[in-house]
Amino acid sequence: MCTPDDLLGIRTGGRRVELLDGALTVGPAVSRRHQMVSRRLAMLLETAARDARVDCVVYESINVRRGNDLTQPDVVVIDGPTARAGEDDTWLDPEHVLLAVEIVSPGQAGRDGVDKLKKYASWGIEYYWVLEPNDSVLEGFELRDGAYTSVTRVEGTHAAMPPAPFEVTVRPDELRRLR
Repeated sequence: MCTPDDLLGIRTGGRRVELLDGALTVGPAVSRRHQMVSRRLAMLLETAARDARVDCVVYESINVRRGNDLTQPDVVVIDGPTARAGEDDTWLDPEHVLLAVEIVSPGQAGRDGVDKLKKYASWGIEYYWVLEPNDSVLEGFELRDGAYTSVTRVEGTHAAMPPAPFEVTVRPDELRRLR
């Protein structure tokens, strides 16, 4: 049986490798558009957190691990003290994740919008976003009584403030537009 320790010790050649409920998923490296959206979103979150004076750090594609599960959210926001204490760690405990974001890749909608939604809720991650860049849709969830509730759904050029540990305005089209 494959464990998170096994995965953390191998080179993946840029492939996305996750272990969720015993199921190993190996996907190709993400597309250029996916990377661009991730970078823009991370920059937007960093700016909003700094403006709000919230002590946190934004990471892209870092391992989050609990027990025998290992996921790689596209973007995470974690508390500042944890970030400073473990700068060389290769994975995070979900209790320190304030916000997890998955950018849906082709063929991954069910995994990101259903499987990880349930897993991240069970881990107690307070805020979860699912961004579908091809459709320019972002849905923001907030943890309430142990389950996620959809709080915000925004499309295209419309602006919204999805649930987060600080105020941030998101326009999905601006994240995916080629400049």
